[in-house]
Amino acid sequence: MARISNLYPDIAEIKKTAGKKAFVQLTDFDKAFRILLTGQGKVIDDPCFYSYADKRIAYMYHLNREGNAEAYQLAINELKKFRPKLRYSQLDRSLMMKFIEFKKSEKKKDSDERKVKNGSIRTYIAEIRAIYNKCSIEYNLPDNTPFKGVFTDLPIRKRRAKNVYIDHEAIDKVKKSNLKQISYQRSLDLSLLQFYLGGQYLIDVYYLKWSQIHKKRVYFERIKLGEKKVEFDVKLFPEAEELINKYCTSQKDGYVFPWDKDRSRYKTFRDNHRRNVKKGLEILEIQTLPKNEPFNSRSPRHTFQTLGKFKFIDPDIIREIVGHERDDVDTVYKDKYPENVRDDAHKRIIYNLD
Repeated sequence: MARISNLYPDIAEIKKTAGKKAFVQLTDFDKAFRILLTGQGKVIDDPCFYSYADKRIAYMYHLNREGNAEAYQLAINELKKFRPKLRYSQLDRSLMMKFIEFKKSEKKKDSDERKVKNGSIRTYIAEIRAIYNKCSIEYNLPDNTPFKGVFTDLPIRKRRAKNVYIDHEAIDKVKKSNLKQISYQRSLDLSLLQFYLGGQYLIDVYYLKWSQIHKKRVYFERIKLGEKKVEFDVKLFPEAEELINKYCTSQKDGYVFPWDKDRSRYKTFRDNHRRNVKKGLEILEIQTLPKNEPFNSRSPRHTFQTLGKFKFIDPDIIREIVGHERDDVDTVYKDKYPENVRDDAHKRIIYNLD
């Protein structure tokens, strides 16, 4: 009887789990059965929204998606100002509308006249919505559609993203440069490397590993895409290989470059890189196109894409080389272009060939 009596706590726990609203709503039989028998899995009726947000932010940092993590954290901090404690079920449309009014009435610290812009509020809500949707899916919770129609009272004037690039004459000038200030020259070289690697993002070059380089090709998995990342590859042209060899380190930690891989250190590196590129171009008397606006860490990507467009290269080929995510229905089902086609387009862009 003693062995049977020991089952009572387990049975009581199973009954408690089975009675939860979130468990009743489960549609996956195997998952439900596993939860009842082993306790593996999570059934939470109404989690603390901020606790889940902290978990999601930590996960973004784990994926090296610091931009997403910081955006999430900023949005959550703003929401906490309005509602210090918040459970999932409390996040409804009424609360969101009140949050919007709260932000609209809030003035910025640096001026009594300036108020928080609609664009900023829209960004906060978009980040909160992303966390909410993930929480709903992970815990199988009902979607109370708290964000439906909330953007109506937040009109913004849409502006085209700034496309800052340099032409081939400027690229040749940078290639021949040998500045006394080492940090300026390094930043110019890194920008060139981004361009020669098909306009890759600085963060993907910064975290490049030796294992990604194989038989004169470089294989990337866009860090920015996180869970949705898809591997793509580009040809390693001599100019890119030369720049890699100039700054590479040993293979001890697996990374190509020696710079500290801590996320906060990368952010500092990126900010310094932007300033150094600006100084380097000023010394070389190079003006960016079309309006001589600051050249930043994305400009090598814009340069590659723009110069490719000027050569009338198929936009889909350029997308595959730069590793651009495809969102539209028309392109998502297209087969990848053959390697030789991509490499030929890549060569025409970086060498300015007809």
